[in-house]
Amino acid sequence: MLANLKACKLAKGDTIGIVSPSWGGAGYYPHRVEKAKQHLTSLGFKVKFAKHALNTKGITSDTAVNRAQDIHDMFSDPSVKAVIAAVGGDHSCHLLP
Repeated sequence: MLANLKACKLAKGDTIGIVSPSWGGAGYYPHRVEKAKQHLTSLGFKVKFAKHALNTKGITSDTAVNRAQDIHDMFSDPSVKAVIAAVGGDHSCHLLP
């Protein structure tokens, strides 16, 4: 039986990690990424982008291996209190293997 898990509430000064598990939209639309970063910062959060989050490689942000590694890196980073996908979609399934 699974325990009832609930995430901790974010506090000002916490770091939010950004990943792009699918489409490379964050790299194609940097002005939107910057606007989102400014908004999160205005709310009192720090923003940390995964190594490949802003890349574009064909229709995805990067290789499946690199996108999966970004997710692992963010969840294992003790300074990151939340992880948000800049964009997700049809190609996220490639990360499962």
